[in-house]
Amino acid sequence: MARSTNREYSQIFRRYEAILEVFANMEREERLMNYKFLIALILTSHAKKIQNVAERKKLFDLKNQLYFSIANNKPNRRKLAFKYLVSKNFRVIEFCQNCTKKNTEEGLERHKWKFCRDCQVDRKFYNVLQMSHHFENGTMSLYISNDLVPQVDNLKVAQKGKLENGKEEGRYDKFHYNVKNLDIFNLESVKKIQARLLQISP
Repeated sequence: MARSTNREYSQIFRRYEAILEVFANMEREERLMNYKFLIALILTSHAKKIQNVAERKKLFDLKNQLYFSIANNKPNRRKLAFKYLVSKNFRVIEFCQNCTKKNTEEGLERHKWKFCRDCQVDRKFYNVLQMSHHFENGTMSLYISNDLVPQVDNLKVAQKGKLENGKEEGRYDKFHYNVKNLDIFNLESVKKIQARLLQISP
């Protein structure tokens, strides 16, 4: 684990040192699973800050590979909890003629357009499947988008919740590891670790 003499960064490094020490002392199966969770969160953090759409998709694809590697592994499955999180936002696929005319006449920006029951709306577009795992004094949580849910084998989800109340992050003790700040890690190194984790037999 890298260290810094700069007081501004010492707490940041301590945060990662804490969770990696915990992982290192776990049994192999548990350790590998939690490494996959953490690397997936790091990839998500980088992806959310990349402007290039194609590059962002590549990183999310790498993250999703780890998600499915965890979710579709039988020994892991008994340690996981899944919840379908429903968003309050809708994606309007196509506005009806009346709404198109009205919104245009009012001079509204496209992302502020209003819609009605005659418009074509996808109410599940922003919904996600949350996969979470609890370990002593900590939790890990990842999302995949609604359209990727069928790729999780033999999934039976009884629980539903609100997306606004969920968080895609890791927690250990007093520390939070969320997708807002995990891009502190070098992306090329993270990609190599991701590939290695997928090669290791669980």
